[in-house]
Amino acid sequence: MKTQNIKSIQGFSVIEGVIAAGIVALSILSIAAIVTQHSTMAKSSVAKQELPGIGTDVLNRTRAALLETAETSGGLKTKGICSLLEPKQIKPGIQPIDLVTTKARLNTAFSLTVWKKVFAPEWSVSDYKVSDRGEIKISLAPVQGKNTLATSQAIDFKTLQVDLSISIRTMDPTKSSAVFSLLPMGLQRVDSKTAVFMVEAVTNYDRILDNGERSKRSADSKDLISVLDVGSCDVRDANGVILSMSPAGTGVGDPSGRTIYNNTIFEESGVSPFEISFSATEVVQGRYIDGRLSADRTKNVVAACTETRFRCPARNHTRDYKPFINVTAFANYFSKNKYGYRERVRVSPKLEFLDTNGKNILNNSGTSIEYTNSATNSYRQHSNQLFYPIDAQGGMDTSAPMSFSPGGNGLKVKVNNAEPLCRKVCSETNPISARPSLTVSTPDFLDNEDKWAAEIGAASMPLHCTMCFVKGCTRMGLETFGPLNELPPEPLDAQIPECAAENKDEAEKILPYAEQNIALAGGGRCISAKVENGKLIYQSRNCNDKLPAMCFAFGEYTLARTLGTSTIPSVSFAEAPDACRNMGRESHPVTQLREGILQQGGSVARLDEIPKASNRYQLLNLAKMGFFVSPQGEEESSRAASDLKKSFGNKVSSEFWTALKVEDAGIVADVPRAMLSNDVDQRHMLYYSPAGVQTHTVISETPYSYVRAPAGGGTAYVLFNHVKFRGVVPVASEQTSSHEFLCQNKGGGFFITRGKSSPNFADGGNACESSNGLFVAPHSSSGWLSSLMAVAPHGNYYPFPELASEPRAVWVALQGAHLAPALQGEFSKLAFKKPGFEELSQELVDRDGSFIEARRLLKKVKVDKSSQGPQSSPQAQQQEEFEWVPDPSVKIKVACYSSRNRNIAIKDIAQGCSTDEDRLLEADLQKPLISMLWVMKKSNFELGYQEFIKVKP
Repeated sequence: MKTQNIKSIQGFSVIEGVIAAGIVALSILSIAAIVTQHSTMAKSSVAKQELPGIGTDVLNRTRAALLETAETSGGLKTKGICSLLEPKQIKPGIQPIDLVTTKARLNTAFSLTVWKKVFAPEWSVSDYKVSDRGEIKISLAPVQGKNTLATSQAIDFKTLQVDLSISIRTMDPTKSSAVFSLLPMGLQRVDSKTAVFMVEAVTNYDRILDNGERSKRSADSKDLISVLDVGSCDVRDANGVILSMSPAGTGVGDPSGRTIYNNTIFEESGVSPFEISFSATEVVQGRYIDGRLSADRTKNVVAACTETRFRCPARNHTRDYKPFINVTAFANYFSKNKYGYRERVRVSPKLEFLDTNGKNILNNSGTSIEYTNSATNSYRQHSNQLFYPIDAQGGMDTSAPMSFSPGGNGLKVKVNNAEPLCRKVCSETNPISARPSLTVSTPDFLDNEDKWAAEIGAASMPLHCTMCFVKGCTRMGLETFGPLNELPPEPLDAQIPECAAENKDEAEKILPYAEQNIALAGGGRCISAKVENGKLIYQSRNCNDKLPAMCFAFGEYTLARTLGTSTIPSVSFAEAPDACRNMGRESHPVTQLREGILQQGGSVARLDEIPKASNRYQLLNLAKMGFFVSPQGEEESSRAASDLKKSFGNKVSSEFWTALKVEDAGIVADVPRAMLSNDVDQRHMLYYSPAGVQTHTVISETPYSYVRAPAGGGTAYVLFNHVKFRGVVPVASEQTSSHEFLCQNKGGGFFITRGKSSPNFADGGNACESSNGLFVAPHSSSGWLSSLMAVAPHGNYYPFPELASEPRAVWVALQGAHLAPALQGEFSKLAFKKPGFEELSQELVDRDGSFIEARRLLKKVKVDKSSQGPQSSPQAQQQEEFEWVPDPSVKIKVACYSSRNRNIAIKDIAQGCSTDEDRLLEADLQKPLISMLWVMKKSNFELGYQEFIKVKP
């Protein structure tokens, strides 16, 4: 074991030589690091508040008062914290210095008069109190005409008050993570090197909302000031000689030896050289409230596998993870330890991820590890096991190996090529639990070169699996948003439920709704709902009734309201789509929005095209509009009921509109109609670009590059999925340019024709049939959603399609704003084959859904001529004659339609339909719902060759 001799350094006293050798201030460094980190985090939180200037001003004035060391009238520097310090003995040397914490001493050092001077003239001070636990409390109010920090028109100046609390706390300097503890009641003094002053300023005020209502707000600002932050203080000895005190126990430059150095007390022998801890610095969770995204740093973890984009839960694809894992660790080095004393040691770190069996999962994983110290030098391991910095040319600088000095030593570790590893760890079927473990070893204590002194530290948190819950997390400054096991069913910034069409029961969900509580007789009825027992309970009612509207916005089902208020408007069914879209209404202070965009490097060239009122921009943000749509299926409906109950409580026990209505003796989804207006406040988007820059875009386009629908008839429809005009748009049935057609597969699902475009709506039947489809519009929410996504899919990073100068649109089978029947162009009604040369029966249809040839009802038989008497010639006797007669083997069936079960059953005509079924006739086959169900269900009819369905009375 080697020791270090302490000798007098020329020009310094012996005491200063000890200080200069770094022996005294060992644990002081860790205190400084902890206090600095806490103070920095507190100030960072202040900067993000609504009134950051107030918190900053109060904290800065308080810090200055505590750390003041100006000379008093007696020539001594004893103001602020200095006036509370007393050494055990007033003589030069290393002496313990106490902080006196009596109520009387605090009243003298920090009286009401002192605080009035500190905060004058901008603040008035009241409610001054000092407790028996070393805590000072005062209240501050801004002085009218003097304080300019709270001049916003949105803040009620008269309600603003700051409650300031200054409490003395203690911490253990030998620990790498300390807890700041309040003083016991009546404590007279504490060891000054363990003492800190915690400052907390709580700002309370009323914010005036856009609608004139008031909202009480509160902001908490904190700072931490260590006694070690104080410079030098003065004290007189028994002979009246002024001596300097160094609370931090450091400082060189007093050859006369008139300084009292605070005794830091050495670590006890027998301790390990390293104390290793991990820092939870990885952001893995965010908060998304009314379109605003921020990091939730209370949920930080030590290490994370981060999936970098949102994926729908039902989607099966290769997982995309961030290609590296970051880990931040601290190694507290104790120079006097069980191995001896070393002022500085060379070190070799090793990061592992240990599974529950203690196996390092990084082995044979293809990853590489990069180490960086607090000075941001990157290191690579040498063959001698030590780590050396990488120079500018990528070479290794062997003159300066990685080493630790006493106190806290930061270490950042980056695991590269981590994607394959993360896919194994975060497997949804066989996940792996592994925790970061860091070993720090040194060759500088043990004489044997093969034996290194080492210490291992393991994190309490396992490697975290996290992913994006929003489309825009990478654009908004976050690489992730939440834990994998909390993946939401839709992106939290989604404008439409884009994942709904990917659910496994999608084929069934394109069918019309079945609901027991709705009378289906007659049309022209709209459907409302309310939440009972965790479910949506539906009811049909007059479409002109005024009710709240259920919309989809910000990734969930909600009631239409104006953001920033609790107002829920009541609207008619026809007004519901606009109520949902108006959830994107925003109001921004002009200066604040302009400066915010400019600070991020964005453009404000066209920002003033947004209308202004009361010095605020007023717009319908196209990137955040809601959508009038209803959930379909038990799972989605239950989730919608849960979303609504969570957000609105008992308000959802009353009825609200859903995007459903009664039509054709069935429940269908309301046709999504695009916004066609182009008012000046409806042309703007505020969103984040792929570079994370807040962006303003003007969209002045309208869907009317198409030929408009003529007055009085000839109206057809095209379907858009555009951020501004999402849904169907009425146009003329003949256009100057060609467009594809939206078709339904005969087995379910929707597709868009390829190479079958036409300028004429009337060509839809032929186009869809030639692609083995049916020219029919969606009847359900899922059908419309999947169709919208087929027209223009959403990308990985936006909750809307890519902006295009010529957005895509396709013909959709609507006629006169109503669902069209299963049109088949030149073919007869539901026929899927061309008729023969004979007349088709207009009474009977066969298994293919087509009206049959009349001859198939007959039987060809030989004419019996025996009863006709003698024949005129032998030649006539030899000639046989045939005729067509009714075929007794033909069986006549009827089709029975159950609107409740969404089903068509084929029964014998003698049996007939049951009381809860309707017999389908020829006119019924022209109805949209029935024609679609017929085509989809006909494979289940099981008709024989001579079995036909009668559709005439």
